[in-house]
Amino acid sequence: MEVARAMGASRSTARRYLEFLVSVQVVGAELGYGDVGRPERRYRVVGDTSPWCEEG
Repeated sequence: MEVARAMGASRSTARRYLEFLVSVQVVGAELGYGDVGRPERRYRVVGDTSPWCEEG
């Protein structure tokens, strides 16, 4: 939800972009479990983001 909000897109669009970044090894993903409900995929940067991100 945080990425979707930051980029002004839907959650499904943000998830597709994040999964693409996982596929090119810029972002890593792991399952995170909260107190109740479904597990969440949590993403973290693991590679060089310069080709994919603009400097603000």
